[in-house]
Amino acid sequence: MSEPKIGNQQNNVQQPSVKSFQTLSIAEKKVYQGKLEALAAQIIDPPNSVEDIKQNKKIKEQMLRLAQEIGDNETRGNLLEDLKKCDNDIKMNSSIFNNK
Repeated sequence: MSEPKIGNQQNNVQQPSVKSFQTLSIAEKKVYQGKLEALAAQIIDPPNSVEDIKQNKKIKEQMLRLAQEIGDNETRGNLLEDLKKCDNDIKMNSSIFNNK
């Protein structure tokens, strides 16, 4: 018998996702899409500094957590690629923006 979860506590054991994106109701998908859109609206495009890129990365990490929780693997994959690009942009542009 497994221990009951209290509040937001989770066991360290990786549990299989109960929901998958395909099985969500239309209402649940709308809520999820609304959250993604609200976060996406905060992204500074184009970024004007390394700090903007870092802030965009934090927002995309929040979006990634949402996608993982809901089981949206397509969005998850796209965001992982975006995060790699952010890391590369931070490395490449640190000296450019700092020399302004």
